[in-house]
Amino acid sequence: MSQEVDVALMYATDILNHMTDIQRQVASFKIGGMLQKDISARLDKNESTISAHYSKSRGRQLTSILAFLAEYYQVDDGPLREGFSTSFERRAES
Repeated sequence: MSQEVDVALMYATDILNHMTDIQRQVASFKIGGMLQKDISARLDKNESTISAHYSKSRGRQLTSILAFLAEYYQVDDGPLREGFSTSFERRAES
């Protein structure tokens, strides 16, 4: 594994380790492709609250990390996003 990939994975792990449960849920849904209004309805929260949780979760940075990893390994980022969302959900259950 290259140093760039190591750094990307360490950074993603750091982000995940510092998320609250609600931030993790919001990031999971957003990374999985769900629209903010749908997340808002599903979690019964205001859209601005969902936006704030996503910003605080550093979800955009996670999305960039996934894009980098997909490009590095020359794979479609769809399955990567799905796997990440599944991983989020498992983490929330434990």
